[in-house]
Amino acid sequence: MTSAEIVQAVLVVNPGFPTKCLILTYCKSPTHSRPNITQTMLQNLSVPNGPKTMEMGDTGCFLHSFGGKGAHAICLTKGKKNLGATFGFLSDMITKFYKGRPGDQGQFEYVSGTTGANKSDGLRTMMNKWNGPNIMKTEKVQSQIQDTLENVGDAIEALTIRGENLTELMDKAEDMAVAAMEVQKAGEGVYWAMWKRHMKWIIMIIIAILVLIIIIVIGICAAGGCSS
Repeated sequence: MTSAEIVQAVLVVNPGFPTKCLILTYCKSPTHSRPNITQTMLQNLSVPNGPKTMEMGDTGCFLHSFGGKGAHAICLTKGKKNLGATFGFLSDMITKFYKGRPGDQGQFEYVSGTTGANKSDGLRTMMNKWNGPNIMKTEKVQSQIQDTLENVGDAIEALTIRGENLTELMDKAEDMAVAAMEVQKAGEGVYWAMWKRHMKWIIMIIIAILVLIIIIVIGICAAGGCSS
């Protein structure tokens, strides 16, 4: 057997619903850069329950999904080398890692669209375990994983994308991230420009007050109010 080469994984609720889709937690291999599983992509990705696999354009990567218990486990692999380990990992994410009731956020109730999801070291440990080349020999495969493999086989099941193809959607998501960083930098630039302007006025006012005080003191001294 070979490594599944899982490079990224997310636990998400309500994929395919732009206003409700939320990534609860994620993990990523330090050596992987792109493509990425982004919230923008998942908002536009229709993911049914059950096992699904799709090719990520011409990147050489594959996206795998396994739904259950109100959440979906989704991972990204380099190639499609060990589906047993891939879906074993996704099953473990749902049955062992995710603690929740159908349709809720479980132990991730603190996560929101504002706060964003935090990476999970525990999920990365689980990912590294299932990336082991001998995992299918050392791990007892559950019957549902066997059923999963029968359903998936070597065929690539298409997940539907709303409006745009996958490559365009990945590029759009990354462009949005770059644009957000540019907006943040521009905002910081405006902030510091305003801060410098305010500081300039404050310094000028302080200098003016000091000059006024000096003039008043000189005037008092000139009128004989200062003792020698």
